[in-house]
Amino acid sequence: MHEEQYNRTGSPPSQGSEYLTFRLGDEDYGVDILRVQEIRGWESVTRIPNSPEYVRGVLNLRGSIVPIFDMRQRLGMESFEYGKDTVVIVLRVMGKTTEKNIGVVVDEVSDVLDAQHSTICTAPQFGGGVPTEYITGLLDVVQGGTSAAGGQGQAGSAVVQGGTSAAGGQGQAGSAVVQGGTSAAGGQVESDATTDSKMVMLLDVDKLLNQDIEAEPNSEDAA
Repeated sequence: MHEEQYNRTGSPPSQGSEYLTFRLGDEDYGVDILRVQEIRGWESVTRIPNSPEYVRGVLNLRGSIVPIFDMRQRLGMESFEYGKDTVVIVLRVMGKTTEKNIGVVVDEVSDVLDAQHSTICTAPQFGGGVPTEYITGLLDVVQGGTSAAGGQGQAGSAVVQGGTSAAGGQGQAGSAVVQGGTSAAGGQVESDATTDSKMVMLLDVDKLLNQDIEAEPNSEDAA
């Protein structure tokens, strides 16, 4: 998936229907695919003196100087030695008046999920010390099995990969999203505990990456 190019035009919405997912350690994260400009393998960058620890440096991409952030460090996680699966995702970040490309280093790219807005759960508030302002929502992904979600008068919220999903409520179509399988909706259903699932945290790249952008040193000579 290295060197894959996404050609997008116009100003992207805050949340689209497709999300590029990636891993940081044991956790899964997702970003609106409309923000993804390019995915490329890790390569050495030019360091910028006195920059925050999570700023790895800058990279010259076809004449454009792009800041490169370590996503683990930006989220307060332990650093990890880069390997063959390490990639840089170049994202379009919207500022107050301008937009800018920023590359983020992640452990590996996972998949592209197609999800409806109704399948995205609101991130809970944990109180002091646990930042959730960068998380726009949570997406429950069920893999390789049958997911039954929802209840009387309530739509389900599971995304299913490689299996069958039954979601929804009495007299109402479900809202489960199925990839590589079959979706059946309606009726009162119970959750199937035999399936494997993972929670994907959807990130607000504007809030997460805009901080300190304006304060970065002029790096035009880094080319």
